Amino acid sequence: MAALDYLRRAGLSVEANGDKLRLRPVERITDAVRQFVRDHKAELLAELIAANDAQPAPELPHATTAAPAAHPAEARRNAWTITRGANRSARSAALP
Repeated sequence: MAALDYLRRAGLSVEANGDKLRLRPVERITDAVRQFVRDHKAELLAELIAANDAQPAPELPHATTAAPAAHPAEARRNAWTITRGANRSARSAALP
């Protein structure tokens, strides 16, 4: 993380966009920083990839599941409601 640390100590945030690097804020990028990035681009990309791999993936929202039906007929009715729900909600929206 030495290359990333150097840029962070300079007050820059770094992100990879494919094989390119994006540094912000632009006003803090000096000629010395530009040269450092040119000289250490491969190392910076590798560090960013390693840092992203080390972070846990964001959790996807879980679909809510209905409680198990007490009777098999109830399960069939619930399944039918789910598949037909779009038509039902359009009709119920028009009711007073």
